[in-house]
Amino acid sequence: MNEKEIVKIIMKKTNTTQGDLQRKLGLKSQASISSYLKTDAMKVDKLVDLLNAMGGKLIIHTDDEEWEVRPSVLTSDLDSLLS
Repeated sequence: MNEKEIVKIIMKKTNTTQGDLQRKLGLKSQASISSYLKTDAMKVDKLVDLLNAMGGKLIIHTDDEEWEVRPSVLTSDLDSLLS
């Protein structure tokens, strides 16, 4: 399962439309959300924004540790979050 499929499942479970996400994220048009959901690889910051808008969160888990990725600590380089 990829990130877009996860977002779509959460949208369905929370009855959230692309328009709802657009308004919650303060974007100018619903087309921005559509673009996020069509791209080959969604950026981590966009994924976290979408999840956050629906009450979700991104958790990175290893065998012995767990991190929650929050919008305030995001960088475009995920490796820096894990080091």
